[in-house]
Amino acid sequence: MNLGLITSYIIAGFIFIGISMVNISLQSSSSELAITQITRSHVSNITEILNDDISNMGYDVDQTTMETKGAILDCKLPHRISFYSNIYGNPDSTARKIEWRFLKDEVLPDAKNEQHRALVRTVYDSDSGAVLDKTEIKVGITKFQIRYFDTVGKPVDESLPSGGGCSDITDVKQIHIELEVQSPEKVYNRAVGEGRYIRSVWDKRFTPINLNL
Repeated sequence: MNLGLITSYIIAGFIFIGISMVNISLQSSSSELAITQITRSHVSNITEILNDDISNMGYDVDQTTMETKGAILDCKLPHRISFYSNIYGNPDSTARKIEWRFLKDEVLPDAKNEQHRALVRTVYDSDSGAVLDKTEIKVGITKFQIRYFDTVGKPVDESLPSGGGCSDITDVKQIHIELEVQSPEKVYNRAVGEGRYIRSVWDKRFTPINLNL
């Protein structure tokens, strides 16, 4: 047997395996980068609307009474918030009731990631309560957590008695929102293993001007 030839085959085999592993690693990295960009894009699109809604809550709203239609903040819960605002910026139109609600207990049908849930934004007519617009956001949201604070940053009780109304609802001056989006598919760094979902997290504490007047 030609020892030199055998050695050459062995070395060539190792080189081939090394090149294959590098290619697999590059493909995995490219896939992870693409999925990361997609999840960040979803977060960016959602937070663009959130930033506008939360920052401008209470815009052009009459607060002369603390009855339901006079209050800016209508409902405050860990996964649900509703408030009034003139979303059209038209002095001839009335303020609308806007609600953000995370359906954390409702599994999305056909979701590949079982943690995915829907986030729903609904606009109501403030007089009749009729639904004017409803948007169901189903782009891999796994967390939508809301916390409420007073002027000195002390957490405000998040409970809301049944039937509406809340004794400390007027104490809310700051609102902290945390959002998480996960990829629908897992990313694998090697041929074996459980893999992991790509996560993109956003959080922000708002101090809406109209809550602090």
